[in-house]
Amino acid sequence: MMVHISDKWSIPAIFAAGGFIPLLFNEMKHKVGDISQRMLMVLLRNLEADGLITRTVFPEIPPRVAYQLPPVKPYLHLIINKVF
Repeated sequence: MMVHISDKWSIPAIFAAGGFIPLLFNEMKHKVGDISQRMLMVLLRNLEADGLITRTVFPEIPPRVAYQLPPVKPYLHLIINKVF
């Protein structure tokens, strides 16, 4: 898990997902910054696998996906802010 947190894009992604409103993929991309779509997709999958971000898929056409911090970790971005 520390490998995923310590890479270049994880901290900005956690800060972006740190709000209480779920963000759609393009909103995450805009908030994280100059990251490619593929890199963001891989990053979000890794953070989801580690349990740091939750992914919600809405059954629509085209599918809509939203990301946010899990309810157990709503203040993770504040803790990371103190550390860094």
